Amino acid sequence: DGAPEEAGGRDQPDRPASPGVRPRPAAAQPEGPAVLPAVLIVTHADGGGVERMVAASCRAHARAGRRPILLRPAAGAGRGRAVVLSAAKPGPQGAGADATFALPADLPALRRALVAEGLAAGPARIELHHLLGHPPEVTGLVLSLGLPLTLHVHDYAWFCPRVQLIGPGGVYCGEPDLAGCRACVTAAGSLLDEAIEVAALRTRAAALLAAARRVVVPSADAAARLARQFPGVRAEIVAPGRDAALSPPPPLRRRAGRARIAVIGAIGAAKGYDVLAACARDAAARDLPLEFVVIGATIGDRALLGTGRVFVTGPFRAPEATALIRAQDADLALLPSVWPETWCFALTDAWRAGLRVAAFDLGAPAERIRRTGWGLLLPIPPALPWPADAAPARRINETLLAAISLPVHEEASEAAAAEAGKASPPAREEGAFPADARAAAIRPIHPPVRPRHGRPPRPAS
Repeated sequence: DGAPEEAGGRDQPDRPASPGVRPRPAAAQPEGPAVLPAVLIVTHADGGGVERMVAASCRAHARAGRRPILLRPAAGAGRGRAVVLSAAKPGPQGAGADATFALPADLPALRRALVAEGLAAGPARIELHHLLGHPPEVTGLVLSLGLPLTLHVHDYAWFCPRVQLIGPGGVYCGEPDLAGCRACVTAAGSLLDEAIEVAALRTRAAALLAAARRVVVPSADAAARLARQFPGVRAEIVAPGRDAALSPPPPLRRRAGRARIAVIGAIGAAKGYDVLAACARDAAARDLPLEFVVIGATIGDRALLGTGRVFVTGPFRAPEATALIRAQDADLALLPSVWPETWCFALTDAWRAGLRVAAFDLGAPAERIRRTGWGLLLPIPPALPWPADAAPARRINETLLAAISLPVHEEASEAAAAEAGKASPPAREEGAFPADARAAAIRPIHPPVRPRHGRPPRPAS
């Protein structure tokens, strides 16, 4: 969930570090004293915070005199069936070209390619970040190489087929027992690219964790969740950044006009899109002095813009975050994420931009807010979606306004309430689950309907 600031500063790229897929034969390992020891970095191809972590790791290895070699799942139809081996950067010891291997048929060829890259013995090592999208044979390959292994935990795909501990209700599952996990996957579907049962997934992860010389997690919260599933694992907490090195955000202050709440990042289902939409509808229905600005993009910009209470800046690159957040002139930030994040770079970005943050009492964001005191914690939300007059959205909005010392206008026009009702999804019956939960959970972030950077005008009220 993000790149170490100590390892990469603020120049983390927000797209995959490897070039496009171009098949090539395995090259012979260069000879001579200039050959650098190699490190095989196994990761997914889905971008996000994991990609920021991998990019920073590649830079750190390069500075330490090591040569990063990336192993990712193939894209498109090859996902779950093939892998792509590539040098992290073009150069004399890595032409920057990629080799694609269909597994299991090309497993011998992949082994030869790894040997040719110097990943057979000596100072070589493996850094395992993620197996999402990889063919199952990659696990056996990692274990059979016999190289020193460091395993990084960014989410809970090691023991949760839903990856982020989100249950059928679209919020944190509460981490039930094995039978409960199986029932959850049956009801809501798996987000993995392979058909693997919950117990088998955990057995496989246990073998990797046992083989690892280091298991690295970003937060104490993540370490505790991992330990509950794998009691023998002693994880090493290596935070991707130092909150103590940041300047404390200024106190919240009241000012004229609507309160402006910043929501940072690519906001999909797990990051709290449905929570944000419900809060925006409630603000419009009750004519609250409250509006939201998304610094980033969402899975449903058009619906949010239609409430009249949300502004969307459009996607941004990591180095732009601080300036872009400051430019929105927000009063407070909201992290509507409904899963127990292992770190959360959006929280760091908000604090660096001088904003205090409201978040659910869940995961590393809650741990960090509780430790620093730089924000407020909200109760863990109930199952989604919420109806138009949902009490949770009302409470969230009223808490945000109270934090900024703005009064809540309880009176809302009947017309506004009716319009909010039209825009809201139907209430879910107890025990009823969406027909295609997997597709709803992983729908891609699309460009905003009206992409624009800058600052929305502040209404007078």
